[in-house]
Amino acid sequence: TMKYGPYLDEIVKNSYDLWIDGIFGAVRGFNKNITLDEQKELFFTIVERLLKDGTIKFTPPNELWHEGYNIWDASTEEIMQYLRNAFPKEAKHEDDMVLIDYFYGGIPAVLWKQEDGIYRGS
Repeated sequence: TMKYGPYLDEIVKNSYDLWIDGIFGAVRGFNKNITLDEQKELFFTIVERLLKDGTIKFTPPNELWHEGYNIWDASTEEIMQYLRNAFPKEAKHEDDMVLIDYFYGGIPAVLWKQEDGIYRGS
C-alpha cells in the first residue's frame, strides 16, 4: 500500500478550503515524478483520511440532495466507493477534460470544517 508521502501536511495545508481538485494538484506539486495512477491513489488516501478525521465532508450527490440536506450523511467507505467509481478510467494525464468534468460536477462538492465547527464549501 502507498504511504501518504512526506508532504501530507503541506498538501492538506495548501489545499485547505479549495475545491477538491486542489488536493489532487497538490499531490502532484509535492511529488513531481509520480504517475497518474499513483497521484490518484495518494489523492484517495488523503481524502479518506480527511473524511475519517472530520476535516472534510461532502454535499450529497445530486440524486440524493434536497433542501436543508447539505451534508452527505454516508459512511467514509460509501463515499470513497462513490468517488472511486466516478473517477474517469479513460483519463491519461492530469489536465484531461474528463478529470476537469469529474472534479467540477462529476462528484459532490467538498466542505471543509472551519474554526467555528461549521462545514463550508469553497
